[in-house]
Amino acid sequence: MNPTPDRSARKPGFRLAPAGILTLAAVLLLALGAGGAALWLPSATPESLTAASAAPSIAVSEREFWDEYPVELIPVRGPDTTLISTASGRITRFECGAGTTLVSGSAALFVDGSPVIALATSIPLWRDLVVGDRGTDVQAVQTELARLGQAVRISGTLDTATLRALGALYTAAGERSTPPESVELARILWLPRAATLLSSCALGTGSMLTSGEALAVSTGTLSSVSLTVTPTELLPGPHNIVLDSVSVPLPEEGTITEPESLALIESTRAYRALLADTESEAQPLNAKLRLADALLAAVVPPGSVYDLDGQRGCVLTEGTPLPVRILGSRLGQTLVYPEGEAPSPGSVDLRPEGRTACR
Repeated sequence: MNPTPDRSARKPGFRLAPAGILTLAAVLLLALGAGGAALWLPSATPESLTAASAAPSIAVSEREFWDEYPVELIPVRGPDTTLISTASGRITRFECGAGTTLVSGSAALFVDGSPVIALATSIPLWRDLVVGDRGTDVQAVQTELARLGQAVRISGTLDTATLRALGALYTAAGERSTPPESVELARILWLPRAATLLSSCALGTGSMLTSGEALAVSTGTLSSVSLTVTPTELLPGPHNIVLDSVSVPLPEEGTITEPESLALIESTRAYRALLADTESEAQPLNAKLRLADALLAAVVPPGSVYDLDGQRGCVLTEGTPLPVRILGSRLGQTLVYPEGEAPSPGSVDLRPEGRTACR
C-alpha cells in the first residue's frame, strides 16, 4: 500500500523571507525617487550663460565724431587787375589759362626765348634801375627778393648784391648768363600778390607782344568768405571750413576775413574751378563744416539710453545716471557724448527702465 503523499511539501524554488521582501521594496522606492528627482530637477546652467544673464552692464567703445555738415560759401572778391607787360617780341612760352596761378619769383613767360620774371612788389615798377639808384621802388624789389630767400639787405639803394639775387632767379628759370647790370623793366612782370590767380588771358604762346599791352587779367583778391546758412544744430566749440584738403578756422560771426585763411581758400582746386567757369561765377562754393577737433563719442546700445528729450537723454554708468547728448544712431549703435565736464562712460547699464532722470 502506497503511503499517503505529504501535501505540505513544496516544489524546489526561490523563496524570500519576509525581511528580504521589505528590503527589496525599500531599494525600489529609492530608485524610483532618484529617477523622479532627475526628471523634475532643472539641469545645471552653463557658466557662460549664467555670467551673461547676470551681467548688468556692457563696456562701451569710442569713435571720433566731427559734427560734419555740407555748407555753401559765398566768396567776395576785390576788383580784377590787368597785368601789363613792358616786354616786346614774340611770346615763346606762356602757360596761361583761367584758374592758372602765377607765382612771384618764377618765370611768368618767355619772350624771344628769355625769361620774364614775375615779382609781387608792394608798388609796381616804372623804370629801369641801376646800381646807386634809390627810392621806394628799389626798396620794394629788395623786400620781395628777401622774402623769396635771397641774401639781400633792404636799404632802398640798389647794389650789386641785389642784382646778384635777381640774377639767381634768371638762372633758376634756365638762363645761363652773368648777373644783370640793371633791373630791366622789360624783364619783370609785376604781380599784385605773391600767388596771383588768373581769370583770363589776352595772349598766348606764339603771339606778338608789344610793350604796354595787356597780357592777362588776375582775379580780385578774396576779401571775405561767408556761409549762406549756418547749421542750427552745431555742437559747441570751434569749427573749421574744409575745402578740398584745406582746413581754415570759421570765426564765431560766420565770416572769414583773415588773409592767410583767404589765401589758402584761393589755392584750392575747387576755388580755381569756380573761377574758370565764368557761368558759375555767381554760384556758391560747396564745402564742409566740421569741428576743429573731433569728439570721442561713446558707442552704446540704443536701449541703454532713456529719459529722451530731443537730442538729450540719460545712460546709467555703474548705477549712476549720466546726462548725454545723442549725436546719431546707425546700424544698432548710438553715439552719445557726456554733457558738461563729465568723462565718457566706460560702461552702460543694459536695463535702465524705471531709473530716475539725470537732469
